[in-house]
Amino acid sequence: MKTKYYIFILIALCLFSCGGKSHQSKKLETISINGNIRQALSFSSFVDTIEFIPLETNEENLIGDVERIIYRNGKYYIRTTQGILNGKLSVFDKTGKYLWGLNKIGNGPGEYPELKEFAITENGNITATSYRKIINYDSTGVFLSESKTDFLGFELIYMGNNNYFFLDDQAIHHGYRLLYVMNNQGIIKKRLFGMSKLEANKSSLIIDWRKLSLYKSILYFMYPYGDTIYSIDNKYNIKRLYSIDFGKKRIPSDFFDENEDELTLEKKASKLEDYMHATAFSYTDKYIYIGSYNKVYQGFFTLYSKMNKHILTAHKLIDDMFLKGNVITITIKNLPRNTESNDILFPLDPEYLINGYKHYMSYLSETGREEFRKKYPELVKICTILKEDDNPVILRIKVKDF
Repeated sequence: MKTKYYIFILIALCLFSCGGKSHQSKKLETISINGNIRQALSFSSFVDTIEFIPLETNEENLIGDVERIIYRNGKYYIRTTQGILNGKLSVFDKTGKYLWGLNKIGNGPGEYPELKEFAITENGNITATSYRKIINYDSTGVFLSESKTDFLGFELIYMGNNNYFFLDDQAIHHGYRLLYVMNNQGIIKKRLFGMSKLEANKSSLIIDWRKLSLYKSILYFMYPYGDTIYSIDNKYNIKRLYSIDFGKKRIPSDFFDENEDELTLEKKASKLEDYMHATAFSYTDKYIYIGSYNKVYQGFFTLYSKMNKHILTAHKLIDDMFLKGNVITITIKNLPRNTESNDILFPLDPEYLINGYKHYMSYLSETGREEFRKKYPELVKICTILKEDDNPVILRIKVKDF
């Protein structure tokens, strides 16, 4: 009898350890998005300050779509693409001055067919991933080492001590495990977060902008087409923390099939009246940021106050602090995807500032224009020098309590 009892305990322990220690936690907090959507959200409702950082433009560093921004040691490391391909890395100082770039397309040592993702270590070294390859460069982009890997991942985040969390968008082919812990040589130390075949297949059907977020050595994450925010501590304990509620625009739970592919999913989605999907996520000291979009690719900007439980969600942002009346319409393309500490890093096309400045100046009296120039000399300088085909301007938004 004792032998059977011990075998039962051993089996139970194995089952509960397959994706970390446990997925269980106290009752989930709910972040209700659809029921709280406003047509527009004013800057003053969530902005403390904004730093405007124009990224220097020259022939060497023309930027397409900004996919990833990491701020380390006074530098902005920015991965950009043309569409979703031709990824390259550009490095700017804290004022936006271009320093150098990493664009090593090829098949030789230190080269890659496509720069998929990158991370920055404590000493400023760069770890980049490509198709079945992980490459290491020093803090100036000099090639150090590379290793072949057996996986195609999408998102990478550095945890310290040569440990990286890696989100595997092909978990359906790799034992239904969503996350890997690996080193800079691509050696997998641990596989985490076991999923069902259905959930693993769902996570392979779309590439989201940002689903991993690091705060105080704890990883917070979502997975594609999921509606739950999880955490993993340094002992690999997994907890369910928040549920995202899109209300009537939630994609039905029986919508997916474990043998689904992208084409059949797209056809099925086109028949839905509408839906919302979270594609970007960040966990910070004061708030949780969620970027989502609907069936027609309208973007939605959501902030959830961890202290007050308040939710701010809108499709448009209105500047009522600087270039008053300037409207930023959120789309899937310009949706913010990155944060730094409690700041949102929002790359914005120059035309928003150029047109907003012209419109606001035309509204003000001569006295008003002069007062604005004295109050915001740097912003005036930026707006009057910018051209529409220049690189984006990063709005570094410090979020206040709301």
